[in-house]
Amino acid sequence: MALEGWTTAVIPGCYPVDSHRVHATPEADAEGQLSVGIYATVTGIARPDGSVEAEAPEVLRRPRAERE
Repeated sequence: MALEGWTTAVIPGCYPVDSHRVHATPEADAEGQLSVGIYATVTGIARPDGSVEAEAPEVLRRPRAERE
């Protein structure tokens, strides 16, 4: 499953992206925690509860404050 969108919150190990709960694997989380307002693409496996187990989150855009 692949999706992309804005992160709307940061919960330890979980990032809501485009209204989907995305759970980061320890390997994916090691790349650095995402923050609110990141536009990201996520590839992962859909879980029975409707969330996604992220295998490869990729940041496409960061908030302006983080770029400056």
